[in-house]
Amino acid sequence: MTNKFGPLKVGIGGPVGSGKTSLTEALCKKLSKTISMAVISNDIYTIDGYHNLYPLSYKKKFYNIIEDELNADLKTKNYFNNWGSRVYAFVGDPQKIQINFKQAKKIGASYVISKYDLNSDQLTLICGDCSKYFKLYLIN
Repeated sequence: MTNKFGPLKVGIGGPVGSGKTSLTEALCKKLSKTISMAVISNDIYTIDGYHNLYPLSYKKKFYNIIEDELNADLKTKNYFNNWGSRVYAFVGDPQKIQINFKQAKKIGASYVISKYDLNSDQLTLICGDCSKYFKLYLIN
C-alpha cells in the first residue's frame, strides 16, 4: 500500500513451524483485493515464483513477460494457463530466450538473475562472474 508515508511494511518473524507462512497467506488474501503487493523473503524482492499468494490479475500481467516463450511451446503454455499460481520465466531453448524484459520492468523488476547468457538490447550485464551459477543483468 503506498500513500504519502510510503509503502506499508509488515515484518513477520518466528521459529520454524510457528505459522509465519499461514499468517502471510491470510494477510495476502485479505489485502490483495484492494492493494498491489509483494512478499519479500530475506530482503529479496521477486516478481516470479511458486506461491499461492498471486491474484489472477498478476498472473495475467506476468503472461505478457513470457508470452513468446509460451507460444513457442503449446505444452508449456497449457501448463502455465491451467496450473494454479506458478508464475516464472519458462525457457524452451536457452539459445533463443524470448522473455519480454520491458514487460518485467513494468511490473517492478529491475534486475534479472540468469544461469543463461542473455543477449538482449533490453539488458546490461552487471556481473558476469559474481557466481559460477548465474549472471546478473540490469533491465534497461
